Amino acid sequence: PKHHKTEDPKRKAGSFYNVTSDECEVCPAGSFSKADAVSCTPCAAGTYNPETKQAACLPCQEGTFSSDTGSTSCSACAAGSVSEAGAAECTECGPHYHPDSHQ
Repeated sequence: PKHHKTEDPKRKAGSFYNVTSDECEVCPAGSFSKADAVSCTPCAAGTYNPETKQAACLPCQEGTFSSDTGSTSCSACAAGSVSEAGAAECTECGPHYHPDSHQ
């Protein structure tokens, strides 16, 4: 009987089992997978992944954002706007906003 790769201990996080090709494949940048996955998961908005074969996505840093799923990088907020780490969008600063006073 043919050994199914779904039981292959070499299938680690960052790759997945492609049923169509019967091969273990690497997840592309902008996605991730846990061990024994059957597909890659796109990074959620507010996160990114610049590299292939990853087990998790990274949160965008403060002052950057990612509004789309499957992002490979985060974009800087426009002048006059801010974001928390892991943001999917930036928020416009109010007239009394002082960067050192927010919590």
